[in-house]
Amino acid sequence: MLQFSKTTAVVLLSISALFAEYYGLFQIAEVPTTPRVSAMGGAGTALAGGGFGVYNPATPAFADAPFLSCEFGREPGELSKAKIESSWMFPRWFAGASLQVRSADFFNTNERTDETTMNVSLSSDQIMQATITGGYIIGRLAASSSINFFQERVGDQSWHAFTWCPGVLFELVPNSITIGASLSHYLRLDTAGSPWYTTPVVWYRSARGFPRYARAGLAWRDTVRRWTMPFTAACDFVYSDVYERFMTPLGAEVWILPSLAARAGVCINHPADIVHFGVGIQLQNMRFDFDYGVSHAVSDVEAKWMFGLTYSLKKKKTEAPVHRGRENSAVAAPPKVPEPVKLVPLPEPVVDTSVVPVSGKDTTAGAPLVPPDSASIIPASSGDSLLLPAGVRDTVTQ
Repeated sequence: MLQFSKTTAVVLLSISALFAEYYGLFQIAEVPTTPRVSAMGGAGTALAGGGFGVYNPATPAFADAPFLSCEFGREPGELSKAKIESSWMFPRWFAGASLQVRSADFFNTNERTDETTMNVSLSSDQIMQATITGGYIIGRLAASSSINFFQERVGDQSWHAFTWCPGVLFELVPNSITIGASLSHYLRLDTAGSPWYTTPVVWYRSARGFPRYARAGLAWRDTVRRWTMPFTAACDFVYSDVYERFMTPLGAEVWILPSLAARAGVCINHPADIVHFGVGIQLQNMRFDFDYGVSHAVSDVEAKWMFGLTYSLKKKKTEAPVHRGRENSAVAAPPKVPEPVKLVPLPEPVVDTSVVPVSGKDTTAGAPLVPPDSASIIPASSGDSLLLPAGVRDTVTQ
């Protein structure tokens, strides 16, 4: 019979308290990931970018550029977690993959072990989640689905599961307002106590004890005109059947400097989370993100943190319209300055400068009418003949 030491019991009780007296399998499915989204309270259903294994499988569709990211963090109960994910966007479709792990070490004893002698064995609780996502882009609409593989091992026992998650993302206002929705782990197959290399004894279709979520969210991106500071505000509406409650993650991100962002968020009605803060530092194609959260366990308050690095491929400049109906950049490109118009000189008009006396015969019929120079007009009283350009003489004589 497997028994736990006092230290192990404290750790497990702390974890249980963090999840509102719930301690089931595959808890990694309900832990917020991606430091940027976590710092914004976990409101990531409509945010383009990473976190598609938890929030919405369609989030890579409208990302600024293909990216590769990695993260590491700690949670109460000496739980450590790490994740690596990547996504690539094409003109009409996109794809992504991620791998997330979480582990905690503890000591256990059995009936033949005396706890007072500390003759105990070290064991661990390890959970893994591998996600593959992909979907299509039709104008401002992206539809996607992901397949998730879970494995949890506690001591010498292990469990496995496959889940399917659909999601959509739509740009309500290009470059400004995005809405999204997803269903997480409602369709699944899992094994209980069966090694991966053998045929499962029992396959379950119900999700009893498995975290499942229904999400809908909105993200608004704009710029504070007075200080020229881009910002993003996000809000989600989440139902968790594990907690049997509705939750509302809220968060905001403001780029106070061209390379520095400040973030904050809360998850209203969450059983453990209190508040989150974070920063982001952008250096060319590399971005550093940090998240610091405060949660409560029983009568205590504990902290958790997470940081990550994201490398984005540089976007190619093109004059063709973007297929997604939006620009793939956080800041709109400056308007093009039209080239100066080249002025072509017009040919000078041909002027007949021949003159005839007033009393003479007109030999220049049909010549163009040219106004005479006032300085060349001689009054008729001078006794000399008045010289006028051809074509004007007939008018004067009449």
